[in-house]
Amino acid sequence: QHARGSGPFCHTGPASAGGSPWVMCAAGEGDEGTPAALEDWRDFRARMVALERMEAGETLSVPGGPSPNKDGLWAHVLGAPEKGSLLVAQPQWFRYSQQYFFQAVILLVQHDENGSLGVILNRPTGYKMSEVSDIDPAFGDNKLYLGGDVGSETLIIHPYEDVKGSVEIVPGVYSGGLEQALHLVRTAPDKYKAEDWKFFTGYAGWGPGQLNAECTENVWWPIAASNQVALKSAVQLSKPLWSEVLELCGGDFVDIAKEGRM
Repeated sequence: QHARGSGPFCHTGPASAGGSPWVMCAAGEGDEGTPAALEDWRDFRARMVALERMEAGETLSVPGGPSPNKDGLWAHVLGAPEKGSLLVAQPQWFRYSQQYFFQAVILLVQHDENGSLGVILNRPTGYKMSEVSDIDPAFGDNKLYLGGDVGSETLIIHPYEDVKGSVEIVPGVYSGGLEQALHLVRTAPDKYKAEDWKFFTGYAGWGPGQLNAECTENVWWPIAASNQVALKSAVQLSKPLWSEVLELCGGDFVDIAKEGRM
């Protein structure tokens, strides 16, 4: 295991047909000046997962397998939930109660010893923000999502790091900062696009240790995924988000996703 700050961690990949083996490195803490030092470490981990599966003999193809597809999307299963990961409901749960969680895909906004909080990414309501609030017209056409069954406050997520008042969930995904967001969308609409903000009413919550226990009981699959998955609109998708995330994980998950669409 690579120790933090002790230099780059490199992985040698198998040679392709007619080619040579290659090496990919991730910078250790403090290794400035290398491209890997600047990237989201989750992207590197995703590629490592893909390489391990390739070396085990699996052929990764689009969309099966935790390697980026043509849209830059990737996903792979984790051993435990973590902040910024997805929770994907296992198909045998929530058919008859708490049905808003059936085939739900949840972004885990907070996860620590005090508990966990997330928002459901694939439960758009039938309402626009202009129909349920007096929000600035710049955001009037944004869809309102059901974030969960706790509370009634509105939460937002977006991809903009430089929005004052926002909090990083993972690099490239942020929450909050609505006050400045309104100013930015009005004054720099080419850079800050109103449709990039997602609005949620309510959230899903768990007490200390509760979420980990539910994952152990096979209620949820904890899954790491590219930022585009969390930020994409869940309105009028050609494929349900639940199915797409599972297919990106590859292996047996592809069949589970297909069965879930039947």
